[in-house]
Formats: sequence, C-alpha cells, structure tokens
Amino acid sequence: MSRTRVACAALVVALAAGLTGCSFIGDVAEGQRITNERLGVADALRVLVDELNALEQVETASYHFDAIDVTTRPGVEVELTTLDGGDWLEVAELIEQAGAEDALDGYPIGARLTSGAVTSSFDTQYGVGWLGDEPLSTARRVLEFFPDARIDLSGISGSSAFVSVGLSAPAEELLDRMRSDSELRGFLDGLDPNEVYLNLGVPGLSLSGALSADAAAWARGVLAVDLPRPDFSDADASYPTAWVSVTISGAPGDAMLGVELIGDSGPGSGAAWDELVSLLASPVPELNGAGVCVPLQITYSWPGVQGNWPSFVTDCVDWGASNIDPERPSLVELREALTASGIDPVSLGFTLS
Repeated sequence: MSRTRVACAALVVALAAGLTGCSFIGDVAEGQRITNERLGVADALRVLVDELNALEQVETASYHFDAIDVTTRPGVEVELTTLDGGDWLEVAELIEQAGAEDALDGYPIGARLTSGAVTSSFDTQYGVGWLGDEPLSTARRVLEFFPDARIDLSGISGSSAFVSVGLSAPAEELLDRMRSDSELRGFLDGLDPNEVYLNLGVPGLSLSGALSADAAAWARGVLAVDLPRPDFSDADASYPTAWVSVTISGAPGDAMLGVELIGDSGPGSGAAWDELVSLLASPVPELNGAGVCVPLQITYSWPGVQGNWPSFVTDCVDWGASNIDPERPSLVELREALTASGIDPVSLGFTLS
C-alpha cells in the first residue's frame, strides 16, 4: 500500500474515532442533564411534601420518585383528617401549583388523596378544579346511607366530578334499597349531573341515577342467570372466568341499559349463551315511555376472542362510523351460532358489531 493510501486510511480511522468519541461524550452530557433535571424534580417534590405536611388538615404526606430510573414519574400521596371540600381543594391546588413550577415542567404529578374510605386520584396536567364542595359533600352523604362504602372521586377540570361508590351488598339488596328508601331516592334525584355524576356499584350491578320499578325488575331477571358476578369496584378482586354484569344509567324516562355476558364456552352452549339468546328474543322494557326505544348494549365474549368483544345494540344507539372489522372471526362464529339457534338480531331490533 502506498504511503498516500496509508495516510488517508489513518485519517479516516482518526476521524471515525473522533466522531465516536464526540457521540459518546454527547450521550454522557445528555444523560447527566437528564439526571440533574430529575434530581431537581425530586428536590421540588420534597419541598411540596414539607408544605403539605404543614397543613392542619393533612395527617401525612409523602412522595415517590426515582431520579435515576427514568421510567418513574412523580407521585404524591396525602392522607387527610377531614372530608371537607375546601380542605381537599386546598391540598389539590397546592399540588397543582407545584406542578406548574419550572422544576416540574414536563413532569406532571400523579396525586392520591385519602381520608378513611374516600379516595381521590388525579393528574396535575388535567386540573383539579372539579374537586371541592360538591363531590366531598356527596361522599359524606353517601357514607350516611352506606357506612361500609368505598368511594373514589375523579374528574378533569371543566367537567363534572365522578363519584364511584363500591358496595359489597348483593345486587338484589341494592335494588330493594333503591326502591324502598325514599330518602335515598330523594338524594339521588337531587344530584345535578353537571356537578356530580354518581355511580353505585355492587358485584354484577352498576347504577347511576334514580331507578324505576320496571328497570329494577328487568335487572333482577337478567341477574337470575346462573353466572358469577364480578366486583369491578374492588381493584384487588380477581375476576371469574365467566360472568354477568348489568348497567342501568339515567333517570326514569331517560334510561340506558347494558349487559355484559362472558361465557366459559363458545357460542351455542353455556349459561351466558342461553342468557344472550333470551335477551335478544325478549322485548326491551319500555322504560322511557310507550313505543320509545331504550338504548341497550349487550356485549358477549368467550375464551379465545381477540380484539373487541361482539356487541349488540338497539336501533336507537348510534355510534357513528366504525372501523371494526365486520368479518372478524369472532363475529363469523357468532353469526353462525345465532343462525343455528334461529336468532336474527336485525329482525329483533339489534345491530351486531
């Protein structure tokens, strides 16, 4: 090899090594910048927790954040001594203000506030304006009716607060209570859905709004099927392999219904299948007035279903255009089983998707 070629080759190697070194140095510098930034986040969280612990209504406050582990995000947990809406809002706003500071720019705080059986989880990037007197007074009132309730408050600024109430009572007991307790009915009727949206949940049943006698009777009939009932309000509960769950929302005259059926065998057999066929073949209760269509969605699934669960909706449910594949395997299998059972969803007023 000529001296010229050797010199050129050496120059290329030197340049490559230099560029690699620059890249490495750049990576180190960027890594150090991120580490310093995250250390600043941890410092800001420590200051925030000190300020929270100084508040009279705070029993204890703590934060969780690993400055070295870039997969972690800032979190704050606060235990309060009160269910006063103003006290909760003061805590939430202090957390929100800290999240707006430069040190936490790009690091929204996930916060969890608790007091007894009442919990609120929120993210500072979505605002805390919804948390205040209305949801907390609702929670206090709910505990008067249901002392053993588990209550979760959530929402985003500009929307109504969502108050989710978890109960351990049997569904039939809650249905009876909703119909027999006039004070409870009056409380539910008096809630403004623009301020607070309240949901009562027991294993197998979710209720929002007042409940008519016909709606209660319909729910009882569906829940009579021999299937387990899942407890969606308990995050620690394990789900059964098959289940039935009923949803009723809206005031009498503006009701919406939902049924979730999960079978432990495919279409054509099993308790979930039998209940599906019965629901499709039975008239939907006229909860919203004679001749008025009631929005009803029935979802049905079984082992091996991939993607969206098959769904039947009444004609008055319009979700607009959908990109769901009408020929996906689960729908083909389901339509074949329905045909074999002599069930035509369309003629019965249902759309399958």
